[in-house]
Amino acid sequence: MINGVIQDNELENIWAIIKDENAQIRNYLMQRDGNFHFDSFRKEVWLEQIFNRFSLHNIENNKDSLTKAEEITTDLIKHLDISLDIIKESKSIEFLLQFIFHPDYDSSGGLRVGFKSIEEYNLFIENFRKALSLINQTDTDAYDMIKNNLKAICPVFSVNPLKKGDVISLSLDYCNGVIFYSHAPFILVAETLIHETRHNVLNLTLKKVNYLKNHDFKIKTPLREDLRPMLGLFHQAYVLCGLTTFYKKLLEKEPYNQMINVQKRYNIHLNDYVKAVDTIKDNHCNLTNDGKKLLNELLFEIKKHG
Repeated sequence: MINGVIQDNELENIWAIIKDENAQIRNYLMQRDGNFHFDSFRKEVWLEQIFNRFSLHNIENNKDSLTKAEEITTDLIKHLDISLDIIKESKSIEFLLQFIFHPDYDSSGGLRVGFKSIEEYNLFIENFRKALSLINQTDTDAYDMIKNNLKAICPVFSVNPLKKGDVISLSLDYCNGVIFYSHAPFILVAETLIHETRHNVLNLTLKKVNYLKNHDFKIKTPLREDLRPMLGLFHQAYVLCGLTTFYKKLLEKEPYNQMINVQKRYNIHLNDYVKAVDTIKDNHCNLTNDGKKLLNELLFEIKKHG
């Protein structure tokens, strides 16, 4: 688990839980609207999850009938032994992105799905391929994690300037196997693939495992100024664990060991990782036995960095 790889039998059980959740939502939608129709094109679980969330928003807004979610436009991309969908267009996803909270952008401006030009599309795919190759050559556990868990990538761009930086990435707990990110240089894309896929892995694990006694318990955490649910801190520590491992291995390779920005990213992530784990330790009274086990694994990984 700490390396981002879930055993095949466990992963199969988790996806069975998610499929059952989808079936329950679908039945609820059919009860609410007799005209509800589940389109056959939604063969992928993540597609059904997006459709279900879009439909639930319509009900919550007290609409008399469900607005139909349009088909999502995708390209199938293959690189090495990984195949996944690149989402090129989706008004349904753009609608759902209005409701997320992200510290780096103002949701009132909105995120758009896809690309501003064919040149941007080509560069996005090129950097994705280069990033995946870099991960494969550097960190085989991270590569296997992506291969086993990532189903689709949704490119996004912000309508308004971001509050911080010029790259945004995110994951949604109701859309398993999908990550969202904007165009970036290939090393940062590699970081993003690992970062967001680890969020996905932890979200999958949480379908069966509970790490906290009280999920309403909020604490002050590194990287965020607002009080944050403790589960968010677990996500932060788990992601940083993977990123520090990747950058440590990358710094053992030419020419990356000579790159100041790579060394800087490693130092920043390691510092934030230690702070996050220390904060979890300070609040260990809210951990279940599984939570304490994960904390011990995170502590053990920190020791590898000296």
